Amino acid sequence: MEFIKDYPVEKLKVWEMNPRKNDEASEKLSGMIQEYGFINPIIIDQNGVIRAGHTRLKAAKKLDKKTVPVLIHNFENEAQAIGFAIADNKSSEWAEWDFEQLEELMKELEGQKFSLENTGFDETQLDGIMNDVDIDGFFEETEEKTGKKPKIVICPNCGEEIEI
Repeated sequence: MEFIKDYPVEKLKVWEMNPRKNDEASEKLSGMIQEYGFINPIIIDQNGVIRAGHTRLKAAKKLDKKTVPVLIHNFENEAQAIGFAIADNKSSEWAEWDFEQLEELMKELEGQKFSLENTGFDETQLDGIMNDVDIDGFFEETEEKTGKKPKIVICPNCGEEIEI
């Protein structure tokens, strides 16, 4: 049975094998939690071990939260819990931005005097979104420009092929 409840921060158990590096992300997330509140629960197993939400926990600690919302899920076994933890993190990479739609929404927020930094984008990214920068071609270096053939490497984070 799954349910969401407020849970004491000090009782949460960090999954020691968490493969994500999230210190910098927790800094950004702290600001978002201050702006919007703690909306997205931390997912824990039946033993109180975090399976998704380590960044949220770090942000909560920075904000001196005593309790956080958690969703408790009874995984069938440890393999299922590990598989879910990895898949949950990987799933954020599957979608792409529609930059035209994003620009329109950002301009709407800007017109309402909303701080665009509270969307999670940094100043450089916002500048690219708001000023019609060709994001896909921004770092593109052709053989014509450099005089050498590009080397193709695979990104260890997302598996995407990148020409360098």
